[in-house]
Formats: sequence, C-alpha cells, structure tokens
Amino acid sequence: MQPSPVETLGYVRRSVGPRCFFLPCCLLCGLGACSESSGGSRPAPVLTNLEISATALHGRGELWALEVPESGEGSMDLNGDGDADDSVPLLYDLSDGSLTNLSLALGMFPPILKVGEVLVAWGVPEVDQGSSDLNGDGDVDDLVLHVHDVRSGVTTNTQLALALLQPAIGVGVVAFAVPESAQGGADLDGDGTTNGSVLHVYDSRTLVTTNAMRNVTSEITFHDHAFGFTTDEPSAGMDLNRDGDETDRHVFEMYDLPLGGIEQVTLAIRGMPLAVNADDWFLLVDEDEMGSDLNGDLDTNEGVIHEVHPHQHTFQSLGLSSLGSFSSTADGADLAFHVQEVDGFDRNGDGDFQDLLVVQYSSARAELLDPGLATRSAFAFVEGSLGFLVDESGQGQDLNDDGDQDDDVLHVLDRSSGTAVDVGLDALALRSTGGWLVFWRWEGSAGEDWNDDGDQDDVVTFYWDPLLRLTTNTGLASVGSPAAASAGWILLAAHEFGEQDDLNSDGDTNDEVYVLHDVVTRQNTNLGVAVSAPGAGLTSDGRGVLLVSEVGQGADLNGDGDELDSVLHRLDLL
Repeated sequence: MQPSPVETLGYVRRSVGPRCFFLPCCLLCGLGACSESSGGSRPAPVLTNLEISATALHGRGELWALEVPESGEGSMDLNGDGDADDSVPLLYDLSDGSLTNLSLALGMFPPILKVGEVLVAWGVPEVDQGSSDLNGDGDVDDLVLHVHDVRSGVTTNTQLALALLQPAIGVGVVAFAVPESAQGGADLDGDGTTNGSVLHVYDSRTLVTTNAMRNVTSEITFHDHAFGFTTDEPSAGMDLNRDGDETDRHVFEMYDLPLGGIEQVTLAIRGMPLAVNADDWFLLVDEDEMGSDLNGDLDTNEGVIHEVHPHQHTFQSLGLSSLGSFSSTADGADLAFHVQEVDGFDRNGDGDFQDLLVVQYSSARAELLDPGLATRSAFAFVEGSLGFLVDESGQGQDLNDDGDQDDDVLHVLDRSSGTAVDVGLDALALRSTGGWLVFWRWEGSAGEDWNDDGDQDDVVTFYWDPLLRLTTNTGLASVGSPAAASAGWILLAAHEFGEQDDLNSDGDTNDEVYVLHDVVTRQNTNLGVAVSAPGAGLTSDGRGVLLVSEVGQGADLNGDGDELDSVLHRLDLL
C-alpha cells in the first residue's frame, strides 16, 4: 500500500517572547551539606520559558515530542479540525531550538507514541481528527499510524490502523501491529479470520509499508537490524516450534531488514527478548509451550534462558531458570538476568529455593558471572559495573551491619572479574542514568540527618561514581527517579516539605522543585521552578528540557489566562 504524505504545518508562536532566568551557580542554602567542591565554578545555568503547555514529554537526546492539549493553549485549534478538545503532538528539537506542530490529534492515555532519532510514530484517533476516515475502511473508529520524518519535515499517513501496542523504531523503519478488525475486517495474515493484529513494517525511505503476514502476540523489540516479536501457531497454521502441535501462542520470530522477511527461530518464549552485539538474542524459553523439561527438574512450569543465533539456527541453554523476564536487561555488550531457584538449585546457599537472584552474562566471553546474591528489585549497568540491591532477608545476612536483616543493600559487580563488592549502604531503589548509579536512602533506617534539616524523616538521593568508586550524598530530600542526568549533572526533584523550605518562593512548602546537582563541583543549584508532568532530559553537552507546573508555581507561564498548565522550559548549562 502506498501511503499518502501530509505536509506538516508550522506552529505559530504567540507574540510574547520567551523569558530567560540566569541562576546563580552556588550551593543553595537549606539543601543540605554536600562534599567540598572538587573543581572550579562553572557558568550559571540559563532556564528559558518557551511558553508551550504540555502534559508530558517523550524522547531522548535532542528530539522531544510534547503532548500539547489545545485547552492549555488558549483553546487554539492545533490540528485544524474545528474544535479545541484534542491533544496534539509538537516536536521540540534541542539542536536548533525549532518547534514543529505535527497538526494531527494524539489520542489515548497514555498515547501510542514512539520517538526515535529522526522518526516519530504515533496513533491518530480518527474521531479526534474531525471524524476523518484516515485508513479508508468506511468508519471513523480507528487509531491510524502516522510517521513524521524530521529530515524531510513530512508526516506520512500509513493508512493503516494501529493496535494498542507501541510501535518500534529501527534505522529509518517503523514496525507496528495492524488490527484486522479495524482495517475494514481484512484478513491480513491469510488465516481465514479477522481477529488478529498483523505485523507491518514502514520504510521512511520508500514510503512503502510491507505486510509481514504474521499475527503479533507481544511487544515489538528492535535490535541492530531486526524486529523481534512473538506470534501464535493457530494464525500461522503450522507447528512453528516443532513440538508436535499447533496450539502455542508465543513463538519467537524476527522480521529481518536485510532479508526483507521473517526469520523463524522455533522457540516459544516468556516475557521480553534481550539482544547484544549484532545477532545474539537471549530468550526465556517457555517449557510449557515447548512441551519439554528444559532444566531437568522434572516439570515444565518455568522458562529457561537460551542464547540464540537466529541466522545460524542455533541455540544453547544458559542453565538459568525463571518464571518471567521481570527486569532482566542488556546494555549492548553484557546482560543481567533475574534468575529464580525454581529449578531446585539453591544458588545463594541459604537452604531454600525461594529466592530471586541476579546473574550477569558476558556474550563476548560466553561467561556467566553468578555472585549468588538474592535481590527483589531492578538492577542497572554503569561503566564497568552492575549495580543491584541485595535482599538481606533472602540472603539470610546482615549486610550493612545494622543489627537486622530487613534491608536492601547496594552491591556492585565488577563486569570483568565477576567480583561483587558490598557498598554497605541500604537503599530503597536505584537507577543508572547519565553514567551514574543513582539511589535513594531513608534517613530513618540509618538514624542520620543527611539533608541537615533537623529531622530523620526524609528520603535522600545519593549516587555512586563507577570510575572513582565513590558515593556522594546530594543532600537533597527527593523521592523517585531523577528527572534527568548527563555526565556532568543530575536533575532532581527536591521536596519542599522534606527540605523545610519554600524553594520556588510561592508562599508554601507543598511543591517538588527542580534542583540541579553538579557532579564536578558537588554543588546544588535551585532552579526555583515546580516539577510538573513526567519527562525531562539532558544532553551530554549540557542542554535540556523540562516541564514546569503552573499550579505549583502559582503563575501563568504560557500566557493563556489560567494557572492550570505544565509549561515547557529549556535548560542550558554551559
């Protein structure tokens, strides 16, 4: 099917220009004592109000998509359908400061929206686009995939309905699932039914969409040159995993871009696949759907991790079992798996088979690094190390020497030697971002006042430096993931109540306020604006985007006459 290009309309800015705020680069009084400066002062950050409302930000690096409600822009009709009831995607490009209205509705909550390096793919609800039949099936009930190419500035209507699955973006291509019932009841995979969602691949270079003729039963994952997904045997009409039946629902396959078609793998899986290098996939193979005991525990109740080379049609068990993929992750060269003792192997030697453990695998060396440590939370790669929290109760040990076994204690595994080091600090959660291992600690568990506010009631943000192997207390009461981070900065949401200070000078202490932590000087700079909806980002060279809450700020930041919006700001650090 040949899509129809739709020219992109430029966004018309109001006459009111952006406001800039130059912020002092000093340690904010009341935000707690930090380490002595390890470097000289840096130029003052500049925060610029771009006066555009948005309910959320999506993206990474320099390209960001905003969910812009027409009601928040003075009831302006941004998609040209004659009303002001819609949400519309706008693109903000940090590289040149351009703001582009994609002029089409953005439906759903959360929306079906994916941002790549040069492509943006999203579902346009026909009913919100002036009740237009965008896929030509005779009704206006569908969500239809559109793709915007930043290079050409053109938005293309694929004329195909979009299932309620996020599309996946590869190098110049988008893979997505088309619900047959929403595409005029067409049998797109040739199975004689119209109740499936069939894989399609759109090529931005040719504007052509290819039907892969496979029903999709999972999220779609892109790696290197292929899209991974699962399909079901009944729709394919064949025994895809060669277990003697045609009843399995989650058989792994790939759409290979150089091949231009499906690469079969013959394994039914659980959860999400992982991949490293060019063609190394790691699948949690489902014993039940395979009809085989793959780990020798005399049942078929779990999944077993296999390393798979699809083009060589080879696979090998890693001897690791789990009921699901949980938060297993990969970073391009190494992988970390959540492993369970469901195979009857006591990996941490505590006398039971009830634990969830972390195991690292280096595909380059084909080596498992198993420290034998129980965990119950996510883990994260940083330069040279894998950070994770060890569950004292699961391990049966007091790992931070506080006299109990109730904590989750930070450990780092050296990715070369496989040696796990106990950092000795309890934590609530952790995340790898900007090259740092950021984690959160409750003062009450340690009996410490880490942000110097006179109490021990706060959750305070710390981070671990993988090069210096040192931990720094930011001195900030802030809960949850950092808003954003880069190699030199961590953008955090400080709690005024926890800091016992009105950080944005609005007369109360009920807000979360953006505070910038400089990892070079170890100073905190209060940006003085209230945290709003999800989504913020920093580039490696010191540019960023964030949303500011008018409600929290007590001000009309986008000039539409109310104080109800979240408003886009640009941050320049260097």
